[in-house]
Amino acid sequence: MKRTLFLITAFLLQLQFQAFSQNFQGSEAHKLISGSEFVRVDQRSGNVEFVRFHEKSSFPMSKFAAWAEKALQLDGLELREAKTEQDKLGKQHIRYQVLKNGIPVFGAF
Repeated sequence: MKRTLFLITAFLLQLQFQAFSQNFQGSEAHKLISGSEFVRVDQRSGNVEFVRFHEKSSFPMSKFAAWAEKALQLDGLELREAKTEQDKLGKQHIRYQVLKNGIPVFGAF
């Protein structure tokens, strides 16, 4: 019963995110963000919500924040690493906090 309720909740949340997002794949994604194979954009705000890069396109993670500020046009904002996790497949996921003049911006993305 708990598993069924969890699956239904997860499905409904996924529908909610998809209802307000536009997905770009392949060359369309690459036009938005160089080196990407999939990009999800929030239709209401126009903010990029998710980016998946090609396996072949890589750059040092130490340069990611500077790249993202330019690629995502975060004029006057900065990104600071907030949390790093490794999933069951061994992939590393890094979450960033958006700051304006050193002050955290909540709900920015």
